[in-house]
Amino acid sequence: MSKRSKKKKQSFPNSYVIIYCLVAALLVFGAIALLRWNEQDAGKESRAQEALSEVCLDMADPGRIDPSLDGKLVYAKGKAVSHELLTDEEFGVSARGIALHRASEYYQWVEKLKKEPPYDKKWVGSPVDSRLFKDKHYRNKNTVYREVPNGSVLSDNVMFGAYRLSEEFVRRISTTEKVDEKYLSKHDMSFAQIGDVRVTFSRAPEEVAVTIVGKVEGGTIVPYQTDDGGTYCAVKVGDCDKLALIETAAGDFGAFYWIVRVLGIVMLLAAAFVIYVTYDGIKNRSAK
Repeated sequence: MSKRSKKKKQSFPNSYVIIYCLVAALLVFGAIALLRWNEQDAGKESRAQEALSEVCLDMADPGRIDPSLDGKLVYAKGKAVSHELLTDEEFGVSARGIALHRASEYYQWVEKLKKEPPYDKKWVGSPVDSRLFKDKHYRNKNTVYREVPNGSVLSDNVMFGAYRLSEEFVRRISTTEKVDEKYLSKHDMSFAQIGDVRVTFSRAPEEVAVTIVGKVEGGTIVPYQTDDGGTYCAVKVGDCDKLALIETAAGDFGAFYWIVRVLGIVMLLAAAFVIYVTYDGIKNRSAK
């Protein structure tokens, strides 16, 4: 018994102390460097957005071409309008509007091991590979009648008052109305069966009230290129504050910065744990 306890007290050699100290040091310095870079970049992005907000001019009347705004970043409110007839050639579905969207769903077995029942049939956005299911009775049960890619048909002539909106803006107009629905199946569609495909068509209406931030280029509003290579292009359905819209145009950097902050804190906590384990090991060895 005494031999065993002796071995336990000697189970934290000097080599472990050195390795643990190196790991803790790497975690601490890595976390500090990561957090420092993150906060510097967050501050830089915030200052850039504030600067853009200051140079972003208010377009008072989108209904007339203003030569003085050519080449400038503008903030404007108005209606995006297109009465063009758009057609999905593959399915023959047509609708007038700003955009016509196609979204596909597949009726599949889905694995949910932490829920009851663990396997269920439902409509999902992409085919499910049942070969990987844990229960062999459900493996290879999923089939697909046909894979149909999602897609959009965009109007080439979406007007914002007297200006035309470029494709980048048209793609960002998010409001939609359902137009049609198609089912693809080998069976009677009175009820869904595994492998069936449901294709839903929706449109961005002919007129949509929007708020935009973009660059005036002649009679067109296009994305704004910054000196450092950044691109600002934003459309918000309805009314939106200028600074909030510029933040949207810059992308969701806020969430990214918070993820990095959490990662840095986790690294510091891991370093603290390694230091505690090292201290505890040294203390137990000294208490021999």
